[in-house]
Amino acid sequence: MINTFSNTGGQYHSTTVTGLENGQHYYYYIRCEDEFGNADIYDYEIAFSVASPGGSGGTGGGTGGGTGDSTGGGSGSGGSGGGGGGRGGGTGSGHGSGIGNLLPYPPLAGSPNVTLEGFAYPLSTVVVLKNGEEEITYNTGLDAKFTIDIFDLKEGVYTFGLWAKDSDNRKSITHTTTFWVKEGTKTIVSEIIIPPTIELNKNSLDPGEILSVLGQTIPNSTIEIWIYSLKEGKIIEDEIIKKEGIISDTGKWNLFFKTKNLTKGIYKVKARSYLNLETIEYSDFSQTLDLGIGENISSSICQGSDLNKDEKVNLIDFSILLYHWETDNSCADQNQDGKVNIVDFSIMLYHWTG
Repeated sequence: MINTFSNTGGQYHSTTVTGLENGQHYYYYIRCEDEFGNADIYDYEIAFSVASPGGSGGTGGGTGGGTGDSTGGGSGSGGSGGGGGGRGGGTGSGHGSGIGNLLPYPPLAGSPNVTLEGFAYPLSTVVVLKNGEEEITYNTGLDAKFTIDIFDLKEGVYTFGLWAKDSDNRKSITHTTTFWVKEGTKTIVSEIIIPPTIELNKNSLDPGEILSVLGQTIPNSTIEIWIYSLKEGKIIEDEIIKKEGIISDTGKWNLFFKTKNLTKGIYKVKARSYLNLETIEYSDFSQTLDLGIGENISSSICQGSDLNKDEKVNLIDFSILLYHWETDNSCADQNQDGKVNIVDFSIMLYHWTG
């Protein structure tokens, strides 16, 4: 046998070998070549033998017959002679014939599928994005849990995003995960926690007014609020005002802050929740909101990724985005999750004008 297999070009390859002889040993050497003409430099050896056929019965003073069954066993029966005693024996060897479903190669692997499991909010709608496009929605029950199956995928790298809309129509930020899915496999991503929704009673307060921060998250969990002053560079731990609250079975929360000790300026407010399981599992932070103490907050900060506000999205805006990379700059942080990263870059590409 030379040249290519009769069934090739995919993940499995096969061919039918003919002209084999009983009692012989055979060796075949295989190399694969990809679609670009790159071939293996080493041979893959396939070796096997073809067995000899079974024997015949012997003869004695009379005649003896040998028989073989389909499993290769054989026995001989004694023969009788005319005038004298005789003894004959026969043995059979070899493989018997059989009937079955013979496949030339293993069945092809099925399409990969993915299962996403986790927590959102009671009676909320979870939206799944596949590579930036809406794939499927799921309505949670009172326990806020979701299990979402995605079928008919092809082998490759996928980015899945999940966001939820709470019972008061507030929208969470998107939780994202990226991984490779292999043909014929099932990938389960579990313990996903959708970030809480968040809202302020007012985004501008006079010094001394009470701030109300509210939203929805996993029922019977703990919510943690962060408030810190807007500044360039990283925020140190001592500059963050934190407050926690226990969430009821509705998932709704509302925490109050006294602002009399806050100086005039712009502040950032965000929240995350966590579950006390075997280990504490934190959600990502919510959307980061701007709060003005003694100052007004503009509601149209760098919309549509136009960071320099020239009504174009191009390399100038991209340079500004890179300058603020991994910070919480309000203008560059397009999805308002408190960090300038690849998600904000993806949003910029969507609005790109050149």
